[in-house]
Amino acid sequence: MKKFILIWVVALLSYQYIAPHPSVTLRVINQDSSQTEEGFYDEVYNPDGTVRAKYREALEWVKSLTKKEYEAWIAKSKKILSGDTPMAPLPQIVTESEAKLIQAGTEQRAKAIVAFLNDHYSGKATYRDKVVPGKIIDQIIGRTGEGPLFPMIQKNHLGRFRFLYGPDLIRGKDGQYYVLEDNLGFVGGTPGDTIPAREAFDALAPEVREKLPITNDPKDFLAATLDNLAESASPKIGHFSKDGVIVMLATPPYGDKEDVRMAQELAKRGVILVTPNTRNKKLNVREDGVFLEERSKYGGKPYERKVGMLWLNSEHAWADPRNPHIYLKSLMDEARSYLDEKDTSEESKELIRKALEPDTESGKVDPQKLETVLKKVSHQDFMYEDSVLTSKGPNPGLVEAILDGRVQSNYTPGVEFIGDKMFHTYVEDLIRFYLNEEPIFKNPPTDRFFHVGKDGQLELDRELLHKTIHDLRKERVVKIVDGRGGDGIYIGPKMTEKEWKAIEDLVAVDITRFISQKFIHPSVIKDGHRTWIIDRRSFSYVSENGITVSGGWGRSNTIDGDGKVNMSKNGTLSLVIHVPDCVESLKQLSKKTSH
Repeated sequence: MKKFILIWVVALLSYQYIAPHPSVTLRVINQDSSQTEEGFYDEVYNPDGTVRAKYREALEWVKSLTKKEYEAWIAKSKKILSGDTPMAPLPQIVTESEAKLIQAGTEQRAKAIVAFLNDHYSGKATYRDKVVPGKIIDQIIGRTGEGPLFPMIQKNHLGRFRFLYGPDLIRGKDGQYYVLEDNLGFVGGTPGDTIPAREAFDALAPEVREKLPITNDPKDFLAATLDNLAESASPKIGHFSKDGVIVMLATPPYGDKEDVRMAQELAKRGVILVTPNTRNKKLNVREDGVFLEERSKYGGKPYERKVGMLWLNSEHAWADPRNPHIYLKSLMDEARSYLDEKDTSEESKELIRKALEPDTESGKVDPQKLETVLKKVSHQDFMYEDSVLTSKGPNPGLVEAILDGRVQSNYTPGVEFIGDKMFHTYVEDLIRFYLNEEPIFKNPPTDRFFHVGKDGQLELDRELLHKTIHDLRKERVVKIVDGRGGDGIYIGPKMTEKEWKAIEDLVAVDITRFISQKFIHPSVIKDGHRTWIIDRRSFSYVSENGITVSGGWGRSNTIDGDGKVNMSKNGTLSLVIHVPDCVESLKQLSKKTSH
């Protein structure tokens, strides 16, 4: 009896946390208890209405806030986060076992993607028509305009692909994680959000922070990523004149201030920021490399240091749009920007849409046709100040230097097409094909609106389209495969009859530009004031030196919104913290002590 009481007290004092059992390292704990009758997974409450142990302290604190204090807390968090991004008070709390599962699932997908890239750019393309139909991969690459990069990538970058990678995860009603998208390249979720968010939480909730046994630190990911980058640097990073320097190249304006915060975090660690607006600092591209030129604010002769590693915090086309290997991509990006502008006439938009249509056989967009249309549109409507038609961009020659290896970079050109939502539908099969493993994370059940006919041609699946539009509309999400930031996502339960009719017409004429996914309600956090839907991005850095996975970046929105958590769609930051695995009940603990 004394032994039981002693352990019972220890459990209370330690907030009921113990180390994970090895058998649950890659499984979500207590999945059987995750089922709810509401149609979604409740992150905070068990099905019997009791609070999950990992949330008890934090929930008690949030519920103790008055409505006025609660709203003031959110307002203060936004102020701390540069005034552009509020944060939900109750964080997403992840056990160490769940964190290991997320890390393993992220690494598995990243390894399969790297294997695909090496296979594709080697020219062997063993996946072609075995896993991904050849016409589909041609169309995917055609949509990004990255086809012209193939020779240079094949020559210089096989075996050393590098990129930031962040699959978006939601937890379904069954307690399992599902991957909604594979985001790659210039993506959100950087330490520019995660580190300030953690600091804001610590500052605004010190009383609960002291009680939570948090095991992850977002600064660790940034440190590990910089170590990874340093390992690839040439010349090696150092403080002597012959050593290299790490430079972050950015191209404002930004959608929010995450990029500014990211630059600040990197500056604390010796990384030098260069933008088109940076005083006394610029990049010089030469035959023997890329050099950082600096001038003293007091004047005098400029001095140079060779760039050993370039952190490209932008798309390649923004930095060097006239490079012949990415000029088509630059044209396509600018054309899509015109489509998003309210000042672009409908006549011009129709011309652009037709010019962006790829050839039915090759899957490629005609650059001359698109250039001609953009010149006409810019003359009739307006021209961007930094239009690819007239501007060489802030860093002419830079992309060529990255491609031929004169400067090392964190972002290999020619990999952006991996983020296409049609490509996403094949990732599970690529894991099986390259790794001979079953996927740790599944995609939501997904339908493509086409099938391959006997002659190898792609044909509209009319039966599936009719079934989706008329019978399954409350159960499906329709996505444009090259949409970004929440655009082009149509959530069935939120759509009107008119919207469904419009989607039906669009799919019928462009069968490979849309997919249909089963609607999986995001898991929710009920904090006593609001009910939030949440997702989680497993932000990571991938290189030939390995895969570095962060502790996670979360987003949230109120459950009565449009179903999207994107920051561009009024989403809110949702801090992700890790804690040790918890004992579900003292009853379980007492059983252990009785043996």
